Amino acid sequence: MQDNTIQINIDVDQFVNRLKMEDKIRLVRKLEEQTLETRIDELFKKIDKRYKKNPISQQEINKIVKEVRKEMYG
Repeated sequence: MQDNTIQINIDVDQFVNRLKMEDKIRLVRKLEEQTLETRIDELFKKIDKRYKKNPISQQEINKIVKEVRKEMYG
């Protein structure tokens, strides 16, 4: 069996700098789409880490919700 693999080394900065603005926007959207799950996982990890350092009780949450509702609705 033949290996038809091609390896291309590129400088990402040079590559991106040569793109037209429309293509840069398409690239950003594609990268956002492909990395969404990982970025969400990282966000939840940060939230969990903060929560473990500074836990908050349901009573504290209720108090904050009540204050925000009072500000919003008077």
